[in-house]
Parts: sequence; structure tokens; C-alpha cells
Amino acid sequence: MTDSTYALLQRVSLNATTNTVTLNVSGLTGYTDLKIVTSTRKVESGGGTNLQMRFNGTTAGYVQRTIIGNGSTAVSYYDTSEIGFMYVNDASQSANTFSSTEIYIPNYSTTQSVKSVDIMNVVENNAVGGAICLTAVTWTNAAPITTIYFQVGNGAANFAANSTFSVYGISKLDVKLVSVGPSLVG
Repeated sequence: MTDSTYALLQRVSLNATTNTVTLNVSGLTGYTDLKIVTSTRKVESGGGTNLQMRFNGTTAGYVQRTIIGNGSTAVSYYDTSEIGFMYVNDASQSANTFSSTEIYIPNYSTTQSVKSVDIMNVVENNAVGGAICLTAVTWTNAAPITTIYFQVGNGAANFAANSTFSVYGISKLDVKLVSVGPSLVG
């Protein structure tokens, strides 16, 4: 039995390194929400390990609040630039280990003036530890989301081969009222 309310719409699997990935989500019909799942790694070592995301090529209108925990400390951030508090494993961390990110975008295709985004991101380094980032984002823009752009390290770094970006469409359930018979009230 298939669940028609949740469907894989697009998957990009990198065969070679690249510094950007753009997902085109325009023209999708029958879905109210999007869920994007990424598995990413950066080729380079060191600084600029944030996975950055923007909608429709726009760098303005974002407000994000992030909590990051690594098992011993927790910090929080507030930012109004591109969505960017998502970590990416890099070459200095455990070999062949990729970070994972889940991004939920309700009402992505509406013309509401504010859209919300929920993000959960995990980076792992088997030798040392890992971290989890939870981010809440609002994007103030009435345009429907048509493209989702990703880069790592301000575009100066490259995604490793085998990094993946999957887009799932989520539609509203059709709720049907069922009569179960007369009500007996005494």
C-alpha cells in the first residue's frame, strides 16, 4: 500500500564535486508542503563548514534562530542573512561520514507574506563527537518558493561526490467523515 500524501519528487546525487546545488520545485501540483533530506560532505578541511540555503535566489527576508548542542555545551544564534546554521562534515572528520539535514517547508507554494521553515541538522565525527542543530526560520516574501539553492562555506568550498539532496512532496490528507450510527443519549 502506498501513501499518496508523501512522495519522492526529486533526488540529486552528486557524481563529482560541485560548489552549488539548485533544486527546482516550481510546477509541482498536489502538494502543500516540502520535506528536503540532505546527506552532505565537504571536500575541503577547515573553516566554512556551514550548509547555506536560500529560496528563489533571494538573500534577504530571513530570520533564523538556532540551537546547537554537542553533548557538553549548547549555544544559540540569531541571524537575518541566508539560512546557514547547518553543519557539513569535512575532510578533516571521519572518512566517508556525511552530515544529515531534514528541512520541512509548510505551504511552500502559497503567496503568504511569511513562510516558516523547520530544520534539523546533525554532523558526526566518530573520532571526536558530533553536534545537532535545530533551526526555526521565517522568510518574509510573498512569492511561492520555486527554487532552493544550496552552497557550502559561502560558495568557496565544494560538496563531495555522493552528497545527496532529496525532495519529498507532502499533500493534505482527504478527511472523510464517517457515520457510525445513531447516538444513544439516555
